[in-house]
Amino acid sequence: METDFDAQYRDATLQLWMKISDTKKGKVRVSLTDPTGRNVRVTPSSFDLPADMQEFKYNLQVSNPIKWDSEHPNLYKLDVSLEGSDGKVVESISQKIGFRKVERRGNQIFVNGEEVKFMGHWGSDDARHMRDLNANHIRHKYMTEQLLNSCDYYGIYVLHENPVDFARFQSANDPQYAYQWMNLIADMMERDWTPPV
Repeated sequence: METDFDAQYRDATLQLWMKISDTKKGKVRVSLTDPTGRNVRVTPSSFDLPADMQEFKYNLQVSNPIKWDSEHPNLYKLDVSLEGSDGKVVESISQKIGFRKVERRGNQIFVNGEEVKFMGHWGSDDARHMRDLNANHIRHKYMTEQLLNSCDYYGIYVLHENPVDFARFQSANDPQYAYQWMNLIADMMERDWTPPV
């Protein structure tokens, strides 16, 4: 899932990146609720599964959503359900999301068109504590979904470092452990990679 804004940072595109193990005929339904609990219109709100595709991207349009940044960590609730050809729900997921566009321009980072200065430190596991310290950023090697969700909630930017520390452990140079290091990197890339538009 990825969010993007138009050139004026007003209307958004919500890109769903889906992997379906069973590609029989079916339909995907999407609903979105804003931070106040109000239903938000997404276009389209349902679409047919592409024929013979296990992995695909689909763009949904959202008009003028409330933006997420560290000072205003506005979170929407996204519900996605997969229906079979008989109309019965096969699977459903629910996730909190923030509408934001992150851009790098030279050595500067912009969120929703505004430059961001990072203030924080390495290794914290408590997003609320970081917020209370007036920090807006943490750097970490081992991120859990719980910590990432907490950072979204409290408005903390996250730099997820490569979890493989080649400098510390002699086993990093031993070929028999290569698959373990590569698995750690692969997990991070699959979760955090932004597919090209």
